[in-house]
Amino acid sequence: MPHGLTEKFFVGLDQGVEGDHGAHSGLGDDDHSQYLLASGTRAMAGDLDMGGFDILDVGAIHDDSVKRLDFNVPSPGDISVYKDDGTTISLIWNESTDRWEFKTNVDFGSSFLTGVQLISSLDTDLNIRALNSGAAGSVIRMQTDDSGGTLRNRLLLIGTSGDVEFYKDDGVTLSLQWDESEDRWEFTTPVVIDQLSTTGAAPVLTLDQADVDEDFFKFIGTSDTNVDRALVDAVNFTTPGAIVGWLKVNVQDDQGTDPIVDGDYYVPFYAAPTA
Repeated sequence: MPHGLTEKFFVGLDQGVEGDHGAHSGLGDDDHSQYLLASGTRAMAGDLDMGGFDILDVGAIHDDSVKRLDFNVPSPGDISVYKDDGTTISLIWNESTDRWEFKTNVDFGSSFLTGVQLISSLDTDLNIRALNSGAAGSVIRMQTDDSGGTLRNRLLLIGTSGDVEFYKDDGVTLSLQWDESEDRWEFTTPVVIDQLSTTGAAPVLTLDQADVDEDFFKFIGTSDTNVDRALVDAVNFTTPGAIVGWLKVNVQDDQGTDPIVDGDYYVPFYAAPTA
């Protein structure tokens, strides 16, 4: 009999019996560190290769050290997150533009304290673009649930200086610039206000002045002896032109005791004055 082997061992082999596993000693010892534990208490010592198989029934994935989740996706490829009711959010890599793009609608509901923060950490533009061809849609759509009593429906742009600019692909630009000396935003490009509804019975522009001692309009220009100037000085042109038409305006007076009668009024406009 080989040294170290007992008769009992050979009897077990002869009988084709390995014994009851539960009767073995040392079952509670963790002698096989190369295996994952069902309790999840042993940390991985390297990458886990799933061999192309899925990981199912996941509660949550956390990374408390670097606060990120990395996906190494082959090109072309996409990252899709599925809900059991079929709802999907998908990111797809666009090789031609070298960027990730949402290919499904994204709703950043009320779980975000400050809405959606889009941050470019580089000295580059941050682009938001709608890629739907033919179908009507919005690049940015703001819809607010005011059931809580406070209505918030705004696009908040924060910067220490510079312009807010809106570009169209044909080069047309609308620009707003902060004037530090006047403490106000100013358009730096021409603005057209076009009321397109033919049935809405709506004015093109409504001005509501809460500071009742201040003006509705302030015009800034430079006059001289040229009648084509935006400001024409009556010292240089003493004879008004003929009245050629009337401009209809609507006035609403909120003064409570003896207001101007609300309604439509007509402001005359004149042909060019002469000296």
